[in-house]
Amino acid sequence: MNDNKKELIDKMNSLIDKPAGKQAARFILTSLGAVPYFGGIISAGSALWGEIEQHEFNETIANWANKTDQEIETLLGQLNNLLQTPTKAKLALIIGEIMGNDLANQFLSKPGNQIPMVLNSVTVNELHPFVDQGWLGFQSTGSVCSMGALCRVGKHVEELKRPYGMGSGFVLTIRESYFV
Repeated sequence: MNDNKKELIDKMNSLIDKPAGKQAARFILTSLGAVPYFGGIISAGSALWGEIEQHEFNETIANWANKTDQEIETLLGQLNNLLQTPTKAKLALIIGEIMGNDLANQFLSKPGNQIPMVLNSVTVNELHPFVDQGWLGFQSTGSVCSMGALCRVGKHVEELKRPYGMGSGFVLTIRESYFV
């Protein structure tokens, strides 16, 4: 009888090691639950095994998701830092969006070029890093107007990027440090 038990245990272990072996072993144990007297104990053991495995799986998924969230958060933080860093290429792109390509090329062609513009407050905030970098001069003219006509307001050119809401007048100057 002892050899039979050892043989049965060896077969169960080899079955568990095979692909889908744990599911098969649980099926066998659940099936043995129909055996009178000891079946309830065997069936309970099978259910407990399944619960433990499910709990381990859930913990593994939760840990993986937590690590992934942390890695994504770190990556987004680094990307945000890169996007916040002013570069000459970003300034050229923003100026192109604000003025249109023809006027932007003319404005960015030599140091000291100036253009009066009516700018949305969001665009003003977007340009501040380039002013802080010393590449762009920014002087308020005191003009304020409702935007949306996409035309000149006095000598001011209305921005193309955000032509809505109230705009404020500024004279933009491209500084020599932009060309260095």
